[in-house]
Amino acid sequence: MKKKYMQAAITGFSLILIGHSCFGASFSFTYLDAPGFGFNDTTPVSPIGGNNGITLGEQRRNLLEEAANRWALFLQSDIEIEVEAQFEALPCTAISGALASAGPVAVEKDFPNAPINDTWYVSSLANALSGADQFPSENDIIVNVNINVDADPACLLSLGFYYGLDNEPGLQIDLFNVLLHELGHGLGFLTLVDNDTFNFLEGTPDAFARNMFDLETDKSWVDMTALERSVSATNDPNLVWTGEFSKAGSRSIIKSQPILKILTPSNIAGSYDTRLAEFGPPFPPGGLEGEVVLVNDGVGVLSDGCEAPFVNANELVGRIALIDWATCLSLDKVKNAQDAGAIAVIVANTVSNPLLRTMLGIDPEITIPSAFVSLDDGNTLKANLSHLFVRISETPDRIGTNESLVRLHAPSSFQAGSSISHWSTNIFPNLLMEAALPLNLRPDLDLTLTAFKEIGWPLNEIPFPHQSYTTFVNESFPSGASLTSPADNPDGDDKTNLEEYAYGSNPLVADSSDNAISLSVLASNSGLLTYERNRLATDIDFSLGISSDLASFVEAISGTDFLQTNVQQLSNSVEELTVEVDLSAPQSFYEIGLELDPAP
Repeated sequence: MKKKYMQAAITGFSLILIGHSCFGASFSFTYLDAPGFGFNDTTPVSPIGGNNGITLGEQRRNLLEEAANRWALFLQSDIEIEVEAQFEALPCTAISGALASAGPVAVEKDFPNAPINDTWYVSSLANALSGADQFPSENDIIVNVNINVDADPACLLSLGFYYGLDNEPGLQIDLFNVLLHELGHGLGFLTLVDNDTFNFLEGTPDAFARNMFDLETDKSWVDMTALERSVSATNDPNLVWTGEFSKAGSRSIIKSQPILKILTPSNIAGSYDTRLAEFGPPFPPGGLEGEVVLVNDGVGVLSDGCEAPFVNANELVGRIALIDWATCLSLDKVKNAQDAGAIAVIVANTVSNPLLRTMLGIDPEITIPSAFVSLDDGNTLKANLSHLFVRISETPDRIGTNESLVRLHAPSSFQAGSSISHWSTNIFPNLLMEAALPLNLRPDLDLTLTAFKEIGWPLNEIPFPHQSYTTFVNESFPSGASLTSPADNPDGDDKTNLEEYAYGSNPLVADSSDNAISLSVLASNSGLLTYERNRLATDIDFSLGISSDLASFVEAISGTDFLQTNVQQLSNSVEELTVEVDLSAPQSFYEIGLELDPAP
């Protein structure tokens, strides 16, 4: 069943570039702009930030094609992904505006190898799964970029697009990240629900919506009425993404919410909210405790920590530095305090009371944790510096999650084109597919990859965050160093730690199923070998071995081909795999081989 989703008007001059990837997928590009405009602008420019284009149009094309190559590193598809792109005038004011828009040109359901029947998939994904171009006369993705960002001085404070590839846009808007984000939408990071009626397209849910869940109503979007979905779409923070890969990955990517507890003086004792810095380590789970000292850098605003060495550096050794925000980068403030011997930093807002995500950046040399507090709480600290002792601890709550699930963008006022088809803007640090693309975003596919796996994309082997045997050991045996060997069997159920991990069972409870692997006879010469596996065990290579004497096994099927043979998802974390085997030999024995990659 096919459905045309969006028809793009093709006008003016088209330039087609074929190829541009030697990885798991390939892209082609059709540029719809007229000569001398947009992607075809011939204005001479100088190379910038690794982008060697010598015209404005060439630099723009370079960015789109490099963004596609970034996606191609991970996507598996034998069918070329066809992108059409153009610049056009989109709404924009001095303080807000659309940077770009993108989406699939067509969607399809019930095609060969569709993971779930009666479900819409964007055409590029349907093509990848079916192995055939379902819409040979149509492109797959359309990308529209706002020409006003560069051309209209009244648009977004005249910041303009940055055309480098080095992720150093300064105060400009990094067009590479914008295009990386928009291609994510075209590849399937969006729901097709109608923004006015909240009905599914022709009454059929899409692969994205099948992962949307409302914690307040305890309902999946596919089980809701249109009215219920309209309410859920503005039900922040309860609209979440239920995918188990993303849930697991968020533990590595999304940072915890630290709590500042004032111990003394007693008149201000209690807990205070903070925001963790993007850079540096987190606060330890057991908390970091110390005396707070206000810095004095001796120049201008004495407490802003911008000049080093500090006048009172000796007082900061082994203590927690309190520094005022603004004036210079938070990275510099924290590094100066670290050089003075501080064990942690509290940065106090000086311009407004809300807790803002302002402590951003990357600096591997920063080795102490730091947190941001509001204007009012900062003033409270500064007014009570005598014998001011605090403890700062991480909490189980990760910023931008709810019940350990990643939140979707669901503000109280529905925003067409923004709500529900993005991650929440409250997530920290920022993610690629957030609703408001931040200026400091790193060019990283982060949790978009885990979400893509959950909507059905076949992906190349990638180091999914937090899904590894090492993490399994750390979580299962937090203080049991002697149990970390893959061959250990602490619960005595004849299944090693490695097997427990591979099959998704508890390594400390004798709960492993004896029927994890089974063989059923179909006919005299064929049978079905079935086993279950932990979907999150992405670093396990499974293989099927055959033997006639139990003395030696020959590998029959291995790797990706074996993993993708007749897969049935049993739950969010467990899947069942079945492969047909030859029983024609007089005597055959089978085993599932497990190999940890990389080995611990």
